[in-house]
Amino acid sequence: MSFKVIVVLHNVHSVLRVMDMARLVYGIPLAEMFIISKASGAAAQTGIPEVHKLAYRLGKPLLCVPDLEDAVSLMNPSEILLVDPSGERELDRILNNIVHKLSESNETVMIVFSGSDTYFTKQEKALGKIVYFNNLDRPLGCIAEAAIFLHELLKKLKKVHADHPN
Repeated sequence: MSFKVIVVLHNVHSVLRVMDMARLVYGIPLAEMFIISKASGAAAQTGIPEVHKLAYRLGKPLLCVPDLEDAVSLMNPSEILLVDPSGERELDRILNNIVHKLSESNETVMIVFSGSDTYFTKQEKALGKIVYFNNLDRPLGCIAEAAIFLHELLKKLKKVHADHPN
């Protein structure tokens, strides 16, 4: 089962966030590419080299780019979703739409999580569709948000694949 999902961790400063996101993305068999964009400080100096070692050991792809626009232009995804509390809050409908695109039209979906507590700038939000979770009263942080989002997406993709094997 192979899907064209790209996961991006954008604007990150923390080594721990970089490592935790890499472990999550590489642990859930969903993303074909993990990208870190706009890493700075300790995340750039220590986190990225550690994630490179992890990716190499696991035989997984990793791309590091200076900014989100670079990730978009290099990967050219069909759809870009930015997970942000200001976004549309119909997760089930959003996930069903992604599942349809991935399973029937073979498109590429880029899912971007912010490594910063301030989430995305207005310019970054203009790059894609802003989405969030239905029942959350407050933001959870990028690792928890990515875990929920990717797990729910994987469940739906596996169900569609089981219902329609070919």
